Amino acid sequence: MKSMIAPERNATLGTIAYSGRYRKRRTSESRVRFGYTIGECLVAIAMLLPIAALVTRIGIQTENLSRESNRVQVSYSDLINARESIGTWDFDSVTQSNIEAMAIPEHNAIQDRARAWKATVMEEPEPMFLKRVTLSLKLTGAHGDNESEVGPLTFWVPRP
Repeated sequence: MKSMIAPERNATLGTIAYSGRYRKRRTSESRVRFGYTIGECLVAIAMLLPIAALVTRIGIQTENLSRESNRVQVSYSDLINARESIGTWDFDSVTQSNIEAMAIPEHNAIQDRARAWKATVMEEPEPMFLKRVTLSLKLTGAHGDNESEVGPLTFWVPRP
């Protein structure tokens, strides 16, 4: 028996069943391939790009909504604090001009917005002599592009 070296052994012909006939092929052609081709990788990337774009867009919208919610919460707490402050004023000093001239606290959460008080004060003589104050906080974007309003918060200031 003749011994074969490695290249000769790989070059021997093998047989496989193919639709009722035998087909001959070289045994070196039946190698198992591992990994992916460049084409397969490009197709996978092309399929994942729209999904990544959607996820990014949803993340940005969620962040913007969260930031706006934080602004509204901070502004509403400023309205409550202003109501408490106005409740300590003299009855005659509760006027629209005095309320709108009040200082607004600066917060890190609302640095990109201009803020201003908006108030209406109405005297109601019956059944008790009261002043009805409707207070809101107007938020304007840095470039005046969008406006929003927090409130209104209505409360009454009685005559002592």
